[in-house]
Amino acid sequence: MSHGIDVLTPPDRINLPRFVINWRAGGNERGRLDVSVNLRAPLVQQERGSLCAIVLGSPVIGERVDPAAVCDRLLASGNAEQVARTLNGQFLLVLADRAAGWFQIANDRFTSFPVYWAPRSDGLTGSLLYEDLVAEIRHDRDFAWRPEAMVEFVWFQKLLHTKTHDTKSAFLPAGSVLTHHDGRASVASYWRPDFAKTSYASEAEASERFAALLRQSLARKTSDRAAGRRFGLFLSGGHDSRSVLAAMSDKPHCFTVSFSNNYEVACARRAAQAAGAPFTFVHLPGDLFIRYQDVMSRLCGGMYATDHALFLGMESQVQVAADVVLHGHGFDYMYQGMYLPARVVSLFGRPTFFKRLEPFTGDVIERFADGISFGMLDPEARGLIRDDRRTHVDGFIRASVEEVLRSGEGVCHSDADRWEYLIVHALARHYSHPNVMSKATLAEQRTPSFDNDLFDFYLGLPNEYRVSAQMLRHVLNTFDPRLGRIPTGNLGLPAGASPAEKTALLIGRKLLRHATGIQSFATPIAEDRTWPDRDRYIRAQADYRRMISDAVNSEVLADTLPLFDWSRVRRQAERWLSQPAGGGKFLVSLLTLHGFLSRHA
Repeated sequence: MSHGIDVLTPPDRINLPRFVINWRAGGNERGRLDVSVNLRAPLVQQERGSLCAIVLGSPVIGERVDPAAVCDRLLASGNAEQVARTLNGQFLLVLADRAAGWFQIANDRFTSFPVYWAPRSDGLTGSLLYEDLVAEIRHDRDFAWRPEAMVEFVWFQKLLHTKTHDTKSAFLPAGSVLTHHDGRASVASYWRPDFAKTSYASEAEASERFAALLRQSLARKTSDRAAGRRFGLFLSGGHDSRSVLAAMSDKPHCFTVSFSNNYEVACARRAAQAAGAPFTFVHLPGDLFIRYQDVMSRLCGGMYATDHALFLGMESQVQVAADVVLHGHGFDYMYQGMYLPARVVSLFGRPTFFKRLEPFTGDVIERFADGISFGMLDPEARGLIRDDRRTHVDGFIRASVEEVLRSGEGVCHSDADRWEYLIVHALARHYSHPNVMSKATLAEQRTPSFDNDLFDFYLGLPNEYRVSAQMLRHVLNTFDPRLGRIPTGNLGLPAGASPAEKTALLIGRKLLRHATGIQSFATPIAEDRTWPDRDRYIRAQADYRRMISDAVNSEVLADTLPLFDWSRVRRQAERWLSQPAGGGKFLVSLLTLHGFLSRHA
């Protein structure tokens, strides 16, 4: 089945997820709770006497998704932290006692529902979207922008630890309880990760364990199927979502999203057909990032680059077949070693599919700040910081990384642990989180990797078992070998092939291409895949280029962010835009901040 671009929801009709809480203490009532909600995710709210309890999401209790049972337990216990410790999966708990005048928010260990919050003169305000929080607190007397944090966003495409773009608010860390009582707010942790490595007899034993845990996670995520819930899966051409498809006993309706009916779509379609799953191709318009830029900006709130919010406007295609959507988020950095320091092994001067882990040497802070792959690594971009402020910015960035590491003291016992902690200390802060957020505008979304047991397994998995997607290949080849034989969209090689097999196939394909001149033996190019290359997209879309130019020349951006040399930024942007490629990451980051600040500065 295929759908055209004309069925996409217009931008002004998209409902962004909204969950804003205002808690006020004092007065005739000891406490007052006001909640504004607009969500696809389930929300259960109950009252008992002076207690009010709210449960958001798909918490697992007794191996079943049952938010109503969790709400009952929350009211019975009168303690959000106590209940949160007993739960699995994705949730946000709210508990307030109006008579006693206290209030609590507890999140899960994945920060599945990001909480931005700020103290107020008589209570606090919290929100799932930073956009909504800023709208509430922008005119408070103690509100001020934090330009260094905005540079950090440009540097990493995300913010670290608990900071936001202002000096008043904060992000709630993973596995934490925010409490307001007796006029003050405090945050306490009830869970911390354990990086102690598990000893396995072999890689095969570890792979078997992973396969069993993935199946268990999916059984939990779909445990309310009997209640009539219909499940869908966003299926790409790669390993992650295909592994979810292979591990599911009852096959979901598969959705593949792309700008054209390209090679990646063909790979996903073949996988769905082989698994016996219904399939829908959602055809995105070429001007998606222009048409939906304002919606993307409001969803991301200056916390994430807007072009990661790809899954917007396709409600009609999704909701006709699914009430809950699954996806493969998280498997790349957990089980494909995406950010592990590793070196590709070469053969006769050519790269292979073998990787060799590199030792964690030197300063972890410096290595992360200057070398993490999603960061702003281009020396030209770093040179756009004002000369007289560069030392200050470098110090702020390194202090920010150090702050994260301090929060991991006691659980990180090696540089390898510290590196991994920097990656996963708050999963909702990951730069790709808008993928998940935008899916949540379509239907309730559940993330299979966000399962307590599966996450504990990842934390204890030796790095050598993560470096080459061994776990995911095992799932494909064990649960459905047909899916392992189908190529992936990025390389056109079988998903279940080992590094040795892929290297041999790549060499053979190259020899055939040279011998025959047939270009179908070539590796897929950017147009064959879903995600657009930023540099290519900027050059291909004149209106998008104009939006970037408007951002770069904006006085709002320059006034709020004086740490950049804006005359230098503007000259460099003109040079980049006159060339075939370059500057995409930096320019999209500025576009993101400009959209946000234009509404609030």
